[in-house]
Amino acid sequence: GKTEKLKRYHSAGNHPVHINDRLGPDKNYRVLNKLGSGSYGIVWLVEDLKDSRCRWKALKINDSREGNDTEVKLQVLFEKKGITGRKALECQVCVPYEMFYINGPNGRHLASVLPILGSPLDKSLKNDRDISARWICHQVILAMQFLHETMHIMHGDFRPENILLQIEGLQELDRSEIMKVYGGDPKVISAEEACRGKPYDKRQCPRYLVLNATLDTKLLAKIVKQKTGKRLTPRRPYVAVTDFGSSFHKSWAGPWRQVIPIIMQDPWCACGGPASFESDIWALGHTIFTLMTEKDPFIRNGYGNNFSQFADYFPGIEEAMGAMPHYAVYQKYRGKYIDAKNIPHAILCQTKGISRKEADLLWGMLTHCFWWEPQGRWKIRKFIDHPWFYEASLNEGKLHDKCHVQ
Repeated sequence: GKTEKLKRYHSAGNHPVHINDRLGPDKNYRVLNKLGSGSYGIVWLVEDLKDSRCRWKALKINDSREGNDTEVKLQVLFEKKGITGRKALECQVCVPYEMFYINGPNGRHLASVLPILGSPLDKSLKNDRDISARWICHQVILAMQFLHETMHIMHGDFRPENILLQIEGLQELDRSEIMKVYGGDPKVISAEEACRGKPYDKRQCPRYLVLNATLDTKLLAKIVKQKTGKRLTPRRPYVAVTDFGSSFHKSWAGPWRQVIPIIMQDPWCACGGPASFESDIWALGHTIFTLMTEKDPFIRNGYGNNFSQFADYFPGIEEAMGAMPHYAVYQKYRGKYIDAKNIPHAILCQTKGISRKEADLLWGMLTHCFWWEPQGRWKIRKFIDHPWFYEASLNEGKLHDKCHVQ
């Protein structure tokens, strides 16, 4: 397992946490293990001692650097709508059950109590071929519909890495079983060993670092089946959209900006135009294409995944969508890349498991995501009932709408 660096424990850095610490306003979140860490902070596996129905949760503790308060403002909007974390999860969106602040030796830290989720979609579909990619894509669209139409929120960083699988069966487990499926007792490294002889401030650092725990999904399925007789259904799991640090509500003052990686950016935004709900639609098309093919729709031969400028990406877009139009926002980049061949449709046709009929249907839908002009793109509702999701010959059965929150 991996762990964070000890040097991340400093003023404005991570909050030191130890196994069995009790956190929260009522000290009801008992730390059991560590789920992951990143530039944002650390996520812990915790036991909620006050909630027997949903006992096992994730606790994300941000570092204490001053940043925007987007997630807190969005939480207020969800609460005003009466949408709890549990209700939001039914609509394929991850919203905190609770948020609070922790004051510690390294500053003031925002803590978010969240559902425990699985792997990001880009890893999940690659590692588990039993999962229906078309089902997952429908889930992704339902999540965006909930954000756009119910909450009036533009996500701003909508991509497979920020969409995770929901995990069935965890709440069926007792304490010994939850520890077992996450690898047993936590694995730790002492602070002395982690610092490798370099000095560190014991007041700001934990006594030890905890290695990231990994969920054993096969063991989870085995225990749940033994206890309940219920077989977990990996082919059609539900998703949860996460990471709202770059999101906007329609009532907030603009101009909005899209922070998504260059190769997924709406070209209108990349050339200096403001982000909009239609920017999410462009990202949606890119996400669906990537999930179905494991390829990027607009990468040409000779280009890698790391573009230094968005202009490097325009040739592939023009191949698929036609010449860049004469809008002022595009003027700087117009001109020399047009090519008649439609590469994305060819990629779909050549992807294993996608018939020519399905490729035609899917590309027909995605063309309504990939318009140079934002106003030319479909609203999210029009994608829900597209024939690609319901064509009987594709042998998936009917895909239903799980979200009933209006």
